[in-house]
Amino acid sequence: MKVSLKRAAIAALVGGFVAAGPAMAQDPTPAPGQHHGSRHANPEARMEHMVTRMFSSVDASDQQKTRAVTIVRAAAADIRPLEQQLRDGRRAAMQLLAAPAIDRNAIEAQRAQQAAVQEQISKRRTQAMADLAEVLTPDQRAALAKRMSERFGGRRTG
Repeated sequence: MKVSLKRAAIAALVGGFVAAGPAMAQDPTPAPGQHHGSRHANPEARMEHMVTRMFSSVDASDQQKTRAVTIVRAAAADIRPLEQQLRDGRRAAMQLLAAPAIDRNAIEAQRAQQAAVQEQISKRRTQAMADLAEVLTPDQRAALAKRMSERFGGRRTG
């Protein structure tokens, strides 16, 4: 039981942050009607807010929340240039596909490069999730796993 509870807690943390991952990939330019100071206009601010809120839900200390925000900021800083590489790669792929002659070797090389960048992003996100999980106590992780499981009905936790 103890092992399965630990797995559930980790799965909940992983699921929650993986589900939020695409928010970090979005263009930080605010949509019409949004303000630059809005937490919704800035992907990093959204992630910080979400992590702080999740940590608050399990009565994390201010020190734990501060550590969590530091982890999220570091991960975002590491991931941001990789996401730019993905955007650049998508543009390059479109140019290859729009060329007068189709170069299948170049298209495959571009696909492999994109897959490698996606793998780097996945590894960095996973590292950040493990770092965040370590900030919480085992009881807090279990409480967060339970909360996320109830909230999402298992949709994002496994």
